[in-house]
Amino acid sequence: MHFFDVIFATRLTDSGTMYELWRQQEAGSLEYVSRAEELQQQYAERLVDEAGGDMETLFGFTITSSIGAMLPTLPKSFVSTTCEFPAVLSLLHRSGNRLAAWVCPFTRTVTPNGPIAPQMFLLVSHVDYISGRDIVSDVVDTLAGDPSLARARFTIVVDGAHGVGNHCTVRDIADVRAAFEQKLDVEDFVYVFDHNKWLHGFSGMAVTLHTGVSAPIIESIFPRRAEIGYANFDEPVSVSYNPMLPHWMANFTGPADNGFDHGSLVVSGRLTALFIASARQQPFVDVEVYESNTNMVLLTTPDPGRLFHHLEDHGYRSHLMGASRIRRNTPGGAGGIRLTFSSRSIDAAAVEGLVATLRKF
Repeated sequence: MHFFDVIFATRLTDSGTMYELWRQQEAGSLEYVSRAEELQQQYAERLVDEAGGDMETLFGFTITSSIGAMLPTLPKSFVSTTCEFPAVLSLLHRSGNRLAAWVCPFTRTVTPNGPIAPQMFLLVSHVDYISGRDIVSDVVDTLAGDPSLARARFTIVVDGAHGVGNHCTVRDIADVRAAFEQKLDVEDFVYVFDHNKWLHGFSGMAVTLHTGVSAPIIESIFPRRAEIGYANFDEPVSVSYNPMLPHWMANFTGPADNGFDHGSLVVSGRLTALFIASARQQPFVDVEVYESNTNMVLLTTPDPGRLFHHLEDHGYRSHLMGASRIRRNTPGGAGGIRLTFSSRSIDAAAVEGLVATLRKF
């Protein structure tokens, strides 16, 4: 099976290593504890060296839980883009945070939703999880051009789920930070990413690089609310984690290095370009390609479900994206199929096979 969605790609830790980690932990080995602490410290130092010497690190279970853990130290009022992951928006609603405005990076418009506070935090994805588009510059320019929001002081919270390992390396986080600081009044900067997507790690490890936030609360941060949330997502999210789990340490034995590997991004970009070139040369019937500027491509069609099953039947794994009332008529608003291209799991022949399969649709 060709895995075009790297979330399901083969992990880089071999079974022998995993077995040894399980054995050491179950035996209560101090060697396991010492090794885990050593690897974590080395990784933290490397992150700070690459991303900027004034930044600090936090390690959490997932991106959603990591953002939740730092909410008590963030302003209660926030601004969000229309491209944020529903689970994160649900978390903010459950925790009583107040949404001041929506920012649409595609139309470069601001939709007020409440009072603008002097200090707020901005929730913005580095890369839109549906279309694959880098939305940072569009969001910065939109905020800077809005008279009311341009005067606010922001703590920037960047969701890098599809950033590191897809569109950038850890070293590039400094440039993302600079883009915000150049045009906005920035109090603190936070960038959080995980290991189980583009770094090919195991679920259960998120990394936060930041300039001045903390995470004092790790469990029970979701006061239940009866009102309708900001997004159509109403599942509870656990924020408890155990950093000594075997898969946690396994993330340090291979996947961590992928966050610093710029060469793989270049090859992944070539694979995406190969697909786009084929689609331009001979457009697909009943399938429109939204051309992303990273390693993801959004396919739109009158019946996304039928296309999803067509790809699945031919051995291709993709994501079926549902319609979004928040996104409305912008990319991904009406749903579609998301494909992701990673040089760690596919090659040119796999891309050519995908093109042939789409021509049969």
